[in-house]
Amino acid sequence: MISATQIIFAAFVCTALALPVQAQTLQCGPRAEVLEMFARKYSEIPVAAGVARDGGVIEILSSAGGRTWSMFINRAEDGLMCILGDGQGWQLIKVEKEGEQS
Repeated sequence: MISATQIIFAAFVCTALALPVQAQTLQCGPRAEVLEMFARKYSEIPVAAGVARDGGVIEILSSAGGRTWSMFINRAEDGLMCILGDGQGWQLIKVEKEGEQS
């Protein structure tokens, strides 16, 4: 299972990488339509999600084996799903619980 720390880290990294994109208009659409398009076009499905401070939901889609991935915000104010970033090589990172040793 993916931890909240992993989601937050991924959101931070992708948001930092997507800053130049934010100067442009975000590409958004109804969630069902966006999910269908990314499944058809990129074979990506939801693999992680977390609630943002503003009440929106950050969602990661990934293809099999993490070959490609996309990050979205599901906006609380209008329900639209907007892309924040995308890339290749999505990996899960094991985060050890406090007090555990590897």
